[in-house]
Amino acid sequence: MRRAPRVLLVTLMAAMPPAGHAASLLFRESAGYLDFIGAGTLPGWDHVGLEVDGWVWESHPGYDYPGAIFQGILPHFAWDPDEAQHVSVPFESGVQRHHTAGSFRWNSHSRTVSPTPPGGFAAAPIDPVLAANMEFEILLESGSGYPSVSNPFNFTSAQQKGAGGQFTCVGLIEYAAEAAGLNCGEGFVPNALEVVPLTPQLMHWAASNPAVGQLACVPQNIKRWLSGFFDPVDFVLTDPLGRRVGYSAATGHLAEIPEMLYTGDSAETESLVILQPLSGAYHIELTGLGDNATVDIRDGMGNSVFTFDGFLATGQTVASQFTLVTAPLAGDFQEDGDVDADDLAAWGAAFGLAGAASHAQGDADGDQDVDGADFLVWQQQFTAAAAGAVPEPHVFVLVLCAFAASPRTAARARRARTTP
Repeated sequence: MRRAPRVLLVTLMAAMPPAGHAASLLFRESAGYLDFIGAGTLPGWDHVGLEVDGWVWESHPGYDYPGAIFQGILPHFAWDPDEAQHVSVPFESGVQRHHTAGSFRWNSHSRTVSPTPPGGFAAAPIDPVLAANMEFEILLESGSGYPSVSNPFNFTSAQQKGAGGQFTCVGLIEYAAEAAGLNCGEGFVPNALEVVPLTPQLMHWAASNPAVGQLACVPQNIKRWLSGFFDPVDFVLTDPLGRRVGYSAATGHLAEIPEMLYTGDSAETESLVILQPLSGAYHIELTGLGDNATVDIRDGMGNSVFTFDGFLATGQTVASQFTLVTAPLAGDFQEDGDVDADDLAAWGAAFGLAGAASHAQGDADGDQDVDGADFLVWQQQFTAAAAGAVPEPHVFVLVLCAFAASPRTAARARRARTTP
């Protein structure tokens, strides 16, 4: 149940934020603090918060900075090197807004020693309007707690996002983004990708890669990605073109597949996401670490395409393969794996065809005609990677003419002219 934010509103009014800060997602790695369930076993970022006007919204198990007279009762203080002052950060578990951007980054009472390692902080700017909407949603959840779970694999994304009245750090931010309507209501991390444990590292990758969010807004049957987690085991995955990703002692770190996130070698859990994977046969080799290994690889529909659960001795290998079948993107009329100017040309050549149009002719929505609605699908999926291939000017003229000639467009224009 959502909570009334009256008390917190008073706090917001009383604490004027530092000036000159943009709206951002803030990511932090830490040593000595448990920021996130599984922190220290999952590679990459350990914590994430939402910065709005210099203050940071987050869900945290509780900062216990030294220096208080009565531990856990009187407010502790964190140093903000940007403002050259201490900030009051009381011990509080759950949703909170105490840190400034600077003290969040520094994460220490000391003026000289910080547990944030070099390179252990990143800010990903987001739209201020989105940030304001997210802040409103978080405000409604003020007072929610932080879950007491040590392993993210035992905690669903729904539970992280407040299903039990508690939020993890990444669960709070993802919940707020979804509630604010980002990417068709799927937030920074599309729902299908949440079969991989929802982590700050996964959110950082999704927020930094616009193509991830764009995939969330396409029909479910054409979502294209491959995701998986590996715990604890080394692996090397080879795609149909022979490109590899993963790690083994024999190969070292491999990242040959484009448009993918691999969290890197870890003695515990590793995560992998590949955007726009190729159809065909994939080969996988697992190398044991002297423990029970769990592997689950899924397609964009959330269907498992490869699983493994069993003990692997140190150095023991298991090789297998699986076949991935992916449907083309709706705007990829040439079905060559991308959405570009050539697909727009194919749509333009068949514009106006009705009754028996095929996907290859420009029918993106499956209604057997080629019209303006199909162009809008192409436009939404026209990827940044294809932006270098700028369509010829005459193609855009054709598009304008097509919309002008479209019966639905003409009808809308007539209604607009006749409406008082």
